Amino acid sequence: MKEAPGRHRLWQVAVVAAGLALIVLTWVGTYHAMVTEHPEATAQVQAELANEALVFETQLNGQLRTIDQTLVALEREWARNPGSVSLDGWGGQALISADLARYIYITDAHGIIRLSTRPDLIGADVSERDYFRNRAALPANDGRTLMGPAVHGAISKLWHVNMVRRLDTPDGRFAGIITAACDPSFLTGLYNAMGLGSHGMIGLIGTQLGRIYGLAGPGTDPLGGSISGSPMHAAMQATPDGAWTGPSATDGVERVHVFRHVVGQDMQVVVGIGRDEVMRVSDSWQFGARIFASAITLAVLVMMGALLRELHVARLRENSLDQERAKLEAANAELLAAKTLADATSAQLQVTLAGMTDGVSMVDREMRLMQWNPNFSDLTGVPREILRVGLPMEEALRAQAKAGEFGDVDVETEVARRMEQLWTSHQTGVVERARPDGRILELRRSALPDGGFVTLYSDITARKQAEAALKAARELTETAMADKS
Repeated sequence: MKEAPGRHRLWQVAVVAAGLALIVLTWVGTYHAMVTEHPEATAQVQAELANEALVFETQLNGQLRTIDQTLVALEREWARNPGSVSLDGWGGQALISADLARYIYITDAHGIIRLSTRPDLIGADVSERDYFRNRAALPANDGRTLMGPAVHGAISKLWHVNMVRRLDTPDGRFAGIITAACDPSFLTGLYNAMGLGSHGMIGLIGTQLGRIYGLAGPGTDPLGGSISGSPMHAAMQATPDGAWTGPSATDGVERVHVFRHVVGQDMQVVVGIGRDEVMRVSDSWQFGARIFASAITLAVLVMMGALLRELHVARLRENSLDQERAKLEAANAELLAAKTLADATSAQLQVTLAGMTDGVSMVDREMRLMQWNPNFSDLTGVPREILRVGLPMEEALRAQAKAGEFGDVDVETEVARRMEQLWTSHQTGVVERARPDGRILELRRSALPDGGFVTLYSDITARKQAEAALKAARELTETAMADKS
């Protein structure tokens, strides 16, 4: 008895539907992983920048406190004997030894500099400066130190930021100011040391008025300006100790920014790094994910084409050779088994894609572990209890070798061999490694500018198994067709 002609059509529809479903699931899983990975990468960068900003803010706050304490001490000495105070010897104290300070001076009530650690400034008139007018306009000494905006010295020809305290006579009348001129260019040295890339920046910016106290980085605006009214300034006011991604108000470059409020001052530390440089590794990972999904899609299309071709051949032979009906039915059963295997493979790949996670590790140029994620230990076999910042890779490799990750080897010999590879190789590329439990890892390694590298550990066991299953199904189908022939 012949099968209904529509039976073959149903099989073709089923094969196409199963293939398309697998392709859709592949790309849905890939897209989900890509959408999840970008925020995680950004959050990690923000956390690293927050640490940099905290160190910067702590260092700056310590220097500002040192300068302020020195000005307070000098103010008290002036108050005891205004006529005989001298700045001799103050140049060797903590004020001048600080990286931030340049010189100090004292003016009279008319803004004329009477004492200074720089003799060439004596006699200069600063009465028109905003910081002098601010202190002179006070009804009485408020005991606070004013941090003025960045100004260009008429005599020194240098940019500086003034820390100013008011001086009063014993009866409370304004007697002048005592000022420490601070060097905003110290940010440049700090910027060079931080390694923020070709589009990084650091700065000191006023919280309320957006004044630029200091700035370092490529293409930045001159000192003394303001970013008031910009989206960046609004973000600074909304989250004084937060993070924000957007165009820097100083030069328009898209950056990931971290803000840190300077204790006791109306200013914030801003650390930024170019978004393109930050997301380079993430973009590379996403490119690899697209390639993987494309490979799965191609494999499914090839499988669909093979199955549809076999169905078509079976139908032609059924129409022309009734006597081969039994063989064709057997072939259909075999094709059903192949489809079942393909569905099982599809389900396995779906589970793999739904749980797609990678292990990540970051190693510096001294081969010390600096960053990792929870999956790093699970995928590499490095015990969680030994993980710490600064862990030598030699120690991690030794733990893996003792745990049998590299097979039956002499531990020290294997550690020495692998360390030699790390030191002498370019530390980039993609390799695969089989674990003792049968899992297969794909290691995708990318070099870092400072000489270290980042490694992504992907469990590709499911992919390998799927490839083997597809190969077996194809071989089974070809054997069945050969038997029918």
